[in-house]
Amino acid sequence: MSSNTVYLITGTNRGIGKHIIASLVKRPCTTVIATVRDPKFVFTGITPHATSKLVTFALDDEVLEINYASLPSRVLEIVDHLDIVIANAGYSSGFKFIKETTADEIATDFQVNTIGVVKLFFATRELLTKSKAGDAGKKFVIASSNLASIADRPNIPSASYSISKTAVNQFAKMASIEFKHEGLKVGLLHPGWVKTSMGQALADVLNQKEPPLTIEESAQRVIKITDELNIETSGTFFNSDGSVIAW
Repeated sequence: MSSNTVYLITGTNRGIGKHIIASLVKRPCTTVIATVRDPKFVFTGITPHATSKLVTFALDDEVLEINYASLPSRVLEIVDHLDIVIANAGYSSGFKFIKETTADEIATDFQVNTIGVVKLFFATRELLTKSKAGDAGKKFVIASSNLASIADRPNIPSASYSISKTAVNQFAKMASIEFKHEGLKVGLLHPGWVKTSMGQALADVLNQKEPPLTIEESAQRVIKITDELNIETSGTFFNSDGSVIAW
């Protein structure tokens, strides 16, 4: 087993992502590569374990030098493999019904929530195959949403967001089947309705005071599901509490 567990996590400058990396770097022998869009961004208030480290990594597909295509070579300047990738970055153009949503808004959400995840997968898969962490490695985990469920579709205004998340769910399921022979595990989870800016935006639309789940609680749930992911549960759509969400 590799003596150092290497994570790459997107969407880490605030919210759930920041709390995930803050928890993970407290573990011994752990390297966390945390992606942010701003190359000048600096994390504060995070103290790694003495044997661990946090690496800030600029990733913006609109900038040639730090786009997805350049990601593998830049990662290899830091480490020789990845054990776990968590695609946490997400975006919503607004919580609206279809009749209030534009095609451009759907395209925008697709670009981040679907295409961005696909590009991340393409950029990191070979690095994941180099993992020597056994069952604990070769994991690609996607933060989706229960609003992506078709079978349990609630009457909630989230057209562009839900459509893009449903699409990435299909990608995750297909990848879990296609790359199973490589030992790759694909995690798919709803991090909960969380007290983030996006979560509060939905609460406002629904005339609710605030989401029920704290950022800290959500981050710990994401970590737990990621830790427990194995080849048998690969491709399963999990709720943050560990229950299974219908497709």
